[in-house]
Amino acid sequence: MRIDHVIAWIATGLLSLTGPVAAQSNEQVAERIRSECRAAAQALSSPGTEWRDLRERIVSCRDEGPAYLAEQWRRVPNDTAAVDWLRFHSARTRDARLFAELRRTALDRSRGDVARVGAMLALMNLADPFGAYWFSDVRPPADSIRRIPIVGGSTTAGQQMTGAQPIPARVAPAVVEVFAAIARRRTEEPRNVWYAAAALERRIHFNTEQGIGR
Repeated sequence: MRIDHVIAWIATGLLSLTGPVAAQSNEQVAERIRSECRAAAQALSSPGTEWRDLRERIVSCRDEGPAYLAEQWRRVPNDTAAVDWLRFHSARTRDARLFAELRRTALDRSRGDVARVGAMLALMNLADPFGAYWFSDVRPPADSIRRIPIVGGSTTAGQQMTGAQPIPARVAPAVVEVFAAIARRRTEEPRNVWYAAAALERRIHFNTEQGIGR
Protein backbone atom coordinates (compact mmCIF):
# COMPACT_ATOMS: atom_id res chain seq x y z
CA MET A 1 0.00 0.00 0.00
CA ARG A 2 1.38 3.42 -0.95
CA ILE A 3 2.20 5.74 1.95
CA ASP A 4 -0.12 8.47 0.72
CA HIS A 5 -2.94 5.94 0.57
CA VAL A 6 -2.13 4.89 4.14
CA ILE A 7 -2.36 8.51 5.29
CA ALA A 8 -5.69 9.02 3.57
CA TRP A 9 -7.05 5.77 4.99
CA ILE A 10 -6.05 6.70 8.55
CA ALA A 11 -7.53 10.18 8.18
CA THR A 12 -10.80 8.69 6.92
CA GLY A 13 -10.85 6.28 9.85
CA LEU A 14 -10.28 9.02 12.38
CA LEU A 15 -13.10 11.08 10.93
CA SER A 16 -15.43 8.12 11.04
CA LEU A 17 -14.76 7.68 14.75
CA THR A 18 -16.21 11.12 15.37
CA GLY A 19 -19.47 10.09 13.66
CA PRO A 20 -22.17 7.67 14.83
CA VAL A 21 -19.92 5.43 16.89
CA ALA A 22 -22.93 4.08 18.74
CA ALA A 23 -23.93 2.21 15.57
CA GLN A 24 -20.73 0.15 15.83
CA SER A 25 -20.02 -2.51 18.41
CA ASN A 26 -17.19 -2.03 20.88
CA GLU A 27 -15.24 -4.75 19.11
CA GLN A 28 -15.70 -3.08 15.72
CA VAL A 29 -14.41 0.20 17.10
CA ALA A 30 -11.50 -1.56 18.79
CA GLU A 31 -10.57 -3.39 15.59
CA ARG A 32 -10.69 -0.15 13.61
CA ILE A 33 -8.35 1.48 16.13
CA ARG A 34 -5.97 -1.51 15.98
CA SER A 35 -5.97 -1.33 12.17
CA GLU A 36 -5.20 2.37 12.22
CA CYS A 37 -2.37 1.82 14.70
CA ARG A 38 -0.85 -0.89 12.51
CA ALA A 39 -1.15 1.35 9.44
CA ALA A 40 0.49 4.27 11.26
CA ALA A 41 3.37 2.04 12.36
CA GLN A 42 3.80 0.80 8.79
CA ALA A 43 3.86 4.33 7.39
CA LEU A 44 6.30 5.63 10.01
CA SER A 45 8.67 2.72 9.37
CA SER A 46 9.30 4.04 5.84
CA PRO A 47 12.56 6.01 5.53
CA GLY A 48 12.09 9.75 5.91
CA THR A 49 8.49 9.51 7.11
CA GLU A 50 7.88 11.83 10.07
CA TRP A 51 4.41 13.28 9.47
CA ARG A 52 3.23 15.10 12.57
CA ASP A 53 -0.32 13.70 12.42
CA LEU A 54 1.00 10.13 12.28
CA ARG A 55 3.35 10.70 15.20
CA GLU A 56 0.57 12.19 17.29
CA ARG A 57 -1.72 9.28 16.35
CA ILE A 58 0.66 6.43 17.09
CA VAL A 59 1.53 7.55 20.62
CA SER A 60 -2.05 6.73 21.66
CA CYS A 61 -1.68 3.11 20.48
CA ARG A 62 -1.11 0.67 23.35
CA ASP A 63 1.25 -1.62 21.42
CA GLU A 64 2.68 0.36 18.52
CA GLY A 65 2.99 3.59 20.51
CA PRO A 66 5.49 2.42 23.14
CA ALA A 67 7.47 0.54 20.51
CA TYR A 68 7.69 3.68 18.37
CA LEU A 69 8.72 5.86 21.31
CA ALA A 70 11.40 3.38 22.38
CA GLU A 71 12.82 3.33 18.86
CA GLN A 72 12.86 7.13 18.76
CA TRP A 73 14.85 7.28 22.00
CA ARG A 74 17.49 5.05 20.44
CA ARG A 75 18.18 7.58 17.70
CA VAL A 76 16.94 10.98 18.86
CA PRO A 77 19.47 13.76 18.23
CA ASN A 78 20.75 15.89 21.08
CA ASP A 79 18.10 18.48 20.30
CA THR A 80 15.91 20.01 23.00
CA ALA A 81 12.73 20.22 20.90
CA ALA A 82 13.00 16.63 19.63
CA VAL A 83 13.82 15.27 23.07
CA ASP A 84 11.07 17.26 24.79
CA TRP A 85 8.44 15.81 22.42
CA LEU A 86 9.61 12.33 23.39
CA ARG A 87 9.77 13.24 27.08
CA PHE A 88 6.21 14.55 27.04
CA HIS A 89 4.71 11.41 25.49
CA SER A 90 6.99 8.91 27.24
CA ALA A 91 6.05 10.36 30.63
CA ARG A 92 2.46 9.35 29.89
CA THR A 93 3.13 5.80 28.68
CA ARG A 94 3.51 2.96 31.17
CA ASP A 95 5.11 0.19 29.09
CA ALA A 96 8.05 -2.09 29.89
CA ARG A 97 9.73 -1.68 26.48
CA LEU A 98 9.76 2.08 26.77
CA PHE A 99 10.73 2.01 30.45
CA ALA A 100 13.78 -0.15 29.65
CA GLU A 101 14.84 2.21 26.86
CA LEU A 102 14.48 5.26 29.10
CA ARG A 103 16.76 3.62 31.66
CA ARG A 104 19.31 2.72 28.99
CA THR A 105 19.32 6.22 27.53
CA ALA A 106 19.72 7.89 30.92
CA LEU A 107 22.67 5.68 31.88
CA ASP A 108 24.44 5.63 28.50
CA ARG A 109 27.41 7.99 28.74
CA SER A 110 27.86 7.91 24.96
CA ARG A 111 24.53 9.70 24.50
CA GLY A 112 24.05 13.47 24.44
CA ASP A 113 23.31 15.28 27.69
CA VAL A 114 19.92 16.61 26.51
CA ALA A 115 18.69 13.10 25.64
CA ARG A 116 19.91 11.71 28.97
CA VAL A 117 18.26 14.45 31.04
CA GLY A 118 15.05 14.11 29.01
CA ALA A 119 14.98 10.37 29.69
CA MET A 120 15.45 11.02 33.41
CA LEU A 121 12.57 13.50 33.45
CA ALA A 122 10.30 10.95 31.76
CA LEU A 123 11.33 8.31 34.30
CA MET A 124 10.56 10.72 37.11
CA ASN A 125 7.03 11.22 35.82
CA LEU A 126 6.49 7.46 35.64
CA ALA A 127 7.49 7.27 39.31
CA ASP A 128 5.39 10.33 40.17
CA PRO A 129 2.48 10.58 37.69
CA PHE A 130 0.98 13.62 39.38
CA GLY A 131 4.22 15.62 39.43
CA ALA A 132 5.42 18.05 36.80
CA TYR A 133 9.13 18.07 36.03
CA TRP A 134 10.78 20.21 33.36
CA PHE A 135 14.24 20.82 31.96
CA SER A 136 14.28 24.17 33.73
CA ASP A 137 13.75 22.43 37.10
CA VAL A 138 16.99 20.47 36.82
CA ARG A 139 19.25 23.07 35.18
CA PRO A 140 22.32 23.62 37.37
CA PRO A 141 23.10 27.11 38.68
CA ALA A 142 25.64 29.19 36.81
CA ASP A 143 27.90 29.48 39.85
CA SER A 144 29.04 26.79 42.25
CA ILE A 145 26.55 24.17 43.44
CA ARG A 146 26.12 24.70 47.18
CA ARG A 147 23.15 22.40 47.70
CA ILE A 148 20.74 20.15 45.82
CA PRO A 149 17.17 21.52 45.94
CA ILE A 150 13.91 19.61 45.99
CA VAL A 151 12.76 20.22 42.42
CA GLY A 152 9.34 20.03 40.77
CA GLY A 153 6.22 19.54 42.77
CA SER A 154 3.54 21.00 40.53
CA THR A 155 0.37 18.93 40.36
CA THR A 156 -0.92 17.60 37.04
CA ALA A 157 -3.84 15.40 36.01
CA GLY A 158 -1.63 12.31 36.13
CA GLN A 159 -3.16 10.84 32.98
CA GLN A 160 -1.10 7.90 31.75
CA MET A 161 -1.74 5.13 29.23
CA THR A 162 -0.99 1.52 30.10
CA GLY A 163 0.90 -0.08 27.25
CA ALA A 164 0.57 -3.61 25.88
CA GLN A 165 3.49 -4.64 28.12
CA PRO A 166 2.69 -2.84 31.39
CA ILE A 167 5.27 -1.81 33.96
CA PRO A 168 4.61 -2.54 37.65
CA ALA A 169 2.38 -0.16 39.55
CA ARG A 170 5.37 0.93 41.65
CA VAL A 171 8.52 1.84 39.74
CA ALA A 172 10.13 4.39 42.08
CA PRO A 173 12.79 1.92 43.37
CA ALA A 174 13.92 1.11 39.82
CA VAL A 175 13.92 4.78 38.85
CA VAL A 176 15.91 5.96 41.87
CA GLU A 177 18.56 3.31 41.06
CA VAL A 178 19.17 5.10 37.77
CA PHE A 179 19.43 8.54 39.39
CA ALA A 180 21.72 7.24 42.16
CA ALA A 181 24.04 5.49 39.71
CA ILE A 182 24.57 8.75 37.80
CA ALA A 183 24.75 10.94 40.91
CA ARG A 184 27.57 8.77 42.31
CA ARG A 185 29.73 9.59 39.27
CA ARG A 186 29.96 13.34 39.86
CA THR A 187 33.52 13.73 38.56
CA GLU A 188 32.86 11.56 35.51
CA GLU A 189 29.53 12.94 34.33
CA PRO A 190 28.73 16.19 32.47
CA ARG A 191 27.76 18.81 35.04
CA ASN A 192 24.15 19.18 33.89
CA VAL A 193 23.59 15.39 33.71
CA TRP A 194 24.99 14.86 37.19
CA TYR A 195 23.00 17.75 38.65
CA ALA A 196 19.74 16.52 37.10
CA ALA A 197 20.29 13.04 38.51
CA ALA A 198 21.16 14.37 41.97
CA ALA A 199 18.17 16.72 42.04
CA LEU A 200 15.72 14.05 40.89
CA GLU A 201 17.18 11.52 43.31
CA ARG A 202 16.59 13.94 46.17
CA ARG A 203 13.04 14.60 44.97
CA ILE A 204 12.17 10.92 44.71
CA HIS A 205 13.47 10.29 48.24
CA PHE A 206 11.34 13.21 49.43
CA ASN A 207 8.34 11.70 47.65
CA THR A 208 8.94 8.35 49.36
CA GLU A 209 9.07 10.02 52.76
CA GLN A 210 5.83 11.86 52.01
CA GLY A 211 4.06 8.85 50.46
CA ILE A 212 3.93 10.50 47.04
CA GLY A 213 4.14 8.70 43.73
CA ARG A 214 4.59 5.07 42.79
